Amino acid sequence: GGGLFPFFSPHCNMFKLVRCFALCVCLFGALTAAKTLKEKLGIPETEEIYSSYVTDWAHYRPAPYTWSPSDFSGIAKRVDIALYSFVYFCPPAGTSPMPYWAVAPYGSCTDATEYQLMSVDPIDSSGMSTISAMGTKVVMSVGGWNFPSSYFSKMVSSEDNRGKFVASVKDWMSKYNTHGVDID
Repeated sequence: GGGLFPFFSPHCNMFKLVRCFALCVCLFGALTAAKTLKEKLGIPETEEIYSSYVTDWAHYRPAPYTWSPSDFSGIAKRVDIALYSFVYFCPPAGTSPMPYWAVAPYGSCTDATEYQLMSVDPIDSSGMSTISAMGTKVVMSVGGWNFPSSYFSKMVSSEDNRGKFVASVKDWMSKYNTHGVDID
């Protein structure tokens, strides 16, 4: 039977529709209770949010096309969020061979450091702090087009793995005065 609703059975499309509607109502209530991005960033609801990717590798370009984080000052007052790209995290334990960026001279990942944030560029630590000091909120973009998506899948696959990643994000946010993370 259909319990309280004898005309509905679990195999009836109407039953599925009602169940889906109830789930949507519950999700909508949970979502509307959450703070908006603007509330979290202290930006009035009536204002637009402007963001810009900041590429950490642009300083390698030949002159006159070089760029450094201090050059962001030209637009810092016009941008709410600088998406600092890209930060990686150490691969899952047991990854063999390690990707080039996870070993010297770029990284020093081991099984013990899985899912901890890491930088592959020597200017990242000073770059994030430099832009943050300009008054722009810095959000670390983790990953990028060449970062293996399978690493993200493994990172989110267990509470322990997610905990390692989140602890590392919190540490970096405090260390480099950043305001969040963007999973790219």
